[in-house]
Amino acid sequence: MTLIISGLGIALFLLLKIVVFQTEKGKELLSSLFGLAVDINLMGFMLGIVTISQLSAATPEASPAILISAILIVLSVFIWKLTCSFMSNRDGAVYYARPIATVALTVFNFLLSLAAVLIPLVMLGAKP
Repeated sequence: MTLIISGLGIALFLLLKIVVFQTEKGKELLSSLFGLAVDINLMGFMLGIVTISQLSAATPEASPAILISAILIVLSVFIWKLTCSFMSNRDGAVYYARPIATVALTVFNFLLSLAAVLIPLVMLGAKP
């Protein structure tokens, strides 16, 4: 149930993000795609909060799990901003200053987002 609630929360967030921010072409579109890792990190954080709120007894893992999730969100946002700084719009096309670094950082960011979702599942015992 916890995963369903967190999933619905992030789905609502992504829907609002699409409706509120009308992305354009080029760098803006790719920046929003690279930002999906940050959104998944947010889902992991929300999963941790929902799991803690449903615990019947306090556990010693709750505070470290939330702290780790918050650190992963900050790190993910930093990596996303760095990845976006490697791109530029020129003559209607997107140019990459460092294409290999862009791919590597994006893959690393998605691995961080996977870890952010797994932390509440492993540390707090969130039930799917």
